[in-house]
Amino acid sequence: MANAAVPSEPALLWGLLGDLLRLPLWLLWLLLGRATLRDGLRPLARLAGFATAARMTATLIVLNLGVFTAEVLARARGLSDAEILRRFALHPHDLSQGNWLPLLLHVFAHGSAAHLLGNMLALFVFGRVVERHLGPGRVLAAYALAAFVSTQVSLSAQLLWPSLSGGPVPTLGASGAVAGLVALGVLLQPLSITFEALVPLPLFAVGWLAMAADVLSLWRAAAGPASRSLAHAAGHGSGIDHPAHLGGYLSA
Repeated sequence: MANAAVPSEPALLWGLLGDLLRLPLWLLWLLLGRATLRDGLRPLARLAGFATAARMTATLIVLNLGVFTAEVLARARGLSDAEILRRFALHPHDLSQGNWLPLLLHVFAHGSAAHLLGNMLALFVFGRVVERHLGPGRVLAAYALAAFVSTQVSLSAQLLWPSLSGGPVPTLGASGAVAGLVALGVLLQPLSITFEALVPLPLFAVGWLAMAADVLSLWRAAAGPASRSLAHAAGHGSGIDHPAHLGGYLSA
């Protein structure tokens, strides 16, 4: 079921603009005792409502933040990066050894704060669009499906080209799951406006640019020298798992 209560970014912008235009009048009424300080907090209430209206999207963001916090606390307790990867990332041998916990954790874990921030911004923008049209339950289903498909594509890319990979590469991050929501958001509402660095852009432009970047990276990898490792060609060396992104897009 769709959730019409989830406001769009332009709706938020127009609402805040209206609040700004009413500011002088509110100050006048406040001086005359005909308004209260609480009335002046309306912009903050609007922002809070905007951030939490898409409840499932907000929940997924909180889960990602929670797992990343667990990673930070583990590192603060003295765990090495290798041990953190062992606990939170998915390795190709995990499933064959019956280690199922990383299969769940790796789609919420992240390698750095920048990695987390980028994924959460995309999840916030595109998850809200999908939730507005399909409702919270289908957002969760789309996230889970994209996470599963992207993981299979990422692991398959390593297993099918072992001579290029240089060995198994741990997989972690919500990028693949978010990629599924990006593709779905573009399909559902391509002309919806989002703001990138305060520049208004249609959703399809942002989505297609992201998809084109991943496809171009994979094409360059395939056309490059055979000595290039898949870990670098697929983006693992740069922290970007392009095959996982592609799997996420295809899941839509």
